[in-house]
Amino acid sequence: MSSTISARRRTLAALGAATLIGLFGGVACAPQEDGEGTGTAQEAPATEAAQEEAGGEATEDAAAEEEEPLTSSDNEDNPPTEDVTVDACEVDPDLSWPVATLTVTNNSSETSNYMIDVEFVDASGTRVDEGFAATNDLAAGQTAQVEAQGLTEVPQDVECKVLRVERYASE
Repeated sequence: MSSTISARRRTLAALGAATLIGLFGGVACAPQEDGEGTGTAQEAPATEAAQEEAGGEATEDAAAEEEEPLTSSDNEDNPPTEDVTVDACEVDPDLSWPVATLTVTNNSSETSNYMIDVEFVDASGTRVDEGFAATNDLAAGQTAQVEAQGLTEVPQDVECKVLRVERYASE
């Protein structure tokens, strides 16, 4: 009975993740109507060496900058990355899959949709899995709690890190 439930959970989780990946890929290039994002992903070089190779200067703050979640938004007054916090980072005791519980607060002036990419890292800092979360039609000032579910068995001690936050005006 337990293996049947686990198989169902894995199937449902895989279908959910595939749906989120499809949604994320479909909206990641859509322009934002409220001017709070460009709709194009612009990733910075990940390391100091990559920055130097790309023609930029490596700074002492490069490591700190790497820790900040990415976004395609150019809204410096109200960046979407500040709308998401990690409330809990756990590993499911039955499946050994990681899950991050996140709070999303829409600090923009318009009803918005959010797509959030989370990585799960082990004690050595190695990424062992990643997960996605989304919430739609979140009114200005409204808060929602969402989960980013990983789909790989991981060690019991993982850390959850928000990698990317995209906020789009709801239509």
